Amino acid sequence: MMLGQRFEQDISKDFHQRGIPILISPMLLRKKGLGQIDLAHLVNNKVIVYEIKSSRIGKQSLYRGKQITRLRRSTFWLARIFKKHAQLKIIAKR
Repeated sequence: MMLGQRFEQDISKDFHQRGIPILISPMLLRKKGLGQIDLAHLVNNKVIVYEIKSSRIGKQSLYRGKQITRLRRSTFWLARIFKKHAQLKIIAKR
């Protein structure tokens, strides 16, 4: 298992106990030109989308590329579907 996958798996164990998980097909998101979502859940009447980065370099490159724009559009799309406020959060390994 790759380092990034292990980091995401460790986070998801705790994450899914805090709210109602939202599972979205990556194929559907790609069809709509949206960013693939690592983790998402519904908590306190809000959709929270998480992007998991296994390094600070990965986090820095996120802000330089088009990925952050696609992730924001995915977050906005989920807000419209669920008719809830939504938030995008970035988690990076230190």
